[in-house]
Order: sequence, then C-alpha cells, then structure tokens
Amino acid sequence: MKALVLSELAIHEALVAHLRAAAAPGVIWFHVPNGEKRDAGTARKLKRLGVLPGVADMIYLLPGGRVVFHELKTEGRALEPQQRAFRDAVTALGCEFHVTHGLDDALFVARSVGALRSGGGR
Repeated sequence: MKALVLSELAIHEALVAHLRAAAAPGVIWFHVPNGEKRDAGTARKLKRLGVLPGVADMIYLLPGGRVVFHELKTEGRALEPQQRAFRDAVTALGCEFHVTHGLDDALFVARSVGALRSGGGR
C-alpha cells in the first residue's frame, strides 16, 4: 500500500500543532509568510518592507542564541535556487539549516534541536 504524502501546507500545519502543544520551555518559534501568491500591489509593498526570497518556512530561536532554520518539503521536493542561496548564507554565519521531507522527518528535527519537549510529537 502506498504511503500517504502530505502537502507542504499539511506538514506545516501539523508541525505547528505539535509545537503549540509541546514546545520546549523557552523556545520561541514562528513562521515567516514569504511564499504565498499575492496581488502585485501587495508583492511590491512586501518587497519594500524587506521580504527576502528563499527564507525558510519556520524559524526556531532557541535559548543560548542558537538559531535554527527549518525548511519543510514534501517527499521528492528539493530546495529552489533562492532557498539554496538563503541556506548557504545563513550556514556561513554559523546558523543551522535543516530541510525535512514529510511530517515524521520534521518532528524528528524539531525534537533533535530541542524545540519539542521530550516525548513531544509522534
């Protein structure tokens, strides 16, 4: 039987639900809404405000100044060129950058970087 492949939106929503329910104490996490389709006027406004193409889906700011960028993908999807450029820029600064494929992978990374309490997630 073929495994269910979730959309990036479904993966993102599920990861947010896990973080809301079981984020580790002191973890600040948020989404940067870069990727949605917008009308031309809104796109120009956001560009003037500094929206940066390629920014990761979710960013965790962890205690101790550790910054972890987390890009969520469906199975078989790779980073786009702007996302690769962003990954290269932030890792050159010493930040962590993870690309995950599917919910189980996303939850594994969230736990491994300390964003979820022990036992949080599946």
